Amino acid sequence: MTDIFSLNQRSNKPTRKSRIQSAKKLGIDIKKPFEEITSPDIEEYIYNWKKQKTRTAKAENLLKMNTRLFFKWFYLSPLLAKAEREEELTEREGRELRRLKRRGEYPLVVEDLALKDTSQEKITREELWTDEEFNVALDQCRYQRDRALISLG
Repeated sequence: MTDIFSLNQRSNKPTRKSRIQSAKKLGIDIKKPFEEITSPDIEEYIYNWKKQKTRTAKAENLLKMNTRLFFKWFYLSPLLAKAEREEELTEREGRELRRLKRRGEYPLVVEDLALKDTSQEKITREELWTDEEFNVALDQCRYQRDRALISLG
C-alpha cells in the first residue's frame, strides 16, 4: 500500500508528523468524512486557517501541499491495493489510477489548490544605494542608533 509520507519526496519523521497533524486538523475542522469533503470545504478551511493569525506564504504552501498529498494518498491507496490484489479495476478506476500515479497530478477535490510563489526577487544593481545616497542617509540621521542601522544594511 502507498505510504502517505513518501509520495513525491523522501520521508522523514518531522514530515510524517506534519502531514498527520494536517490531515487530523482538516478532518476535525471540516467535520465530514474525507470522501464527502469538497473543494469549497477545503477552500473555506484554508481561508479560516489564514484568518486565525497572520500566516506566511510558506506556511500556507505547506498546508496546501500536505492537504494535496493526503488526498492523493487517500484516493490512490485503495486503487493500488485493489490492483495489487489483482482485482479488476473499472475503466474509470483504471484512468484515475494512471492519472494519480503521475507526478504533479492530484484528485479533483484538491486540484485547484495552487501554491504561492515564495521565491525572492533578486535586487538589481540599480536598486542598491550608491555611496553618495548612503552618505546622504547617514547625514540625515539624528540618532546614533539610526546611523548604526543604516550602516548594517
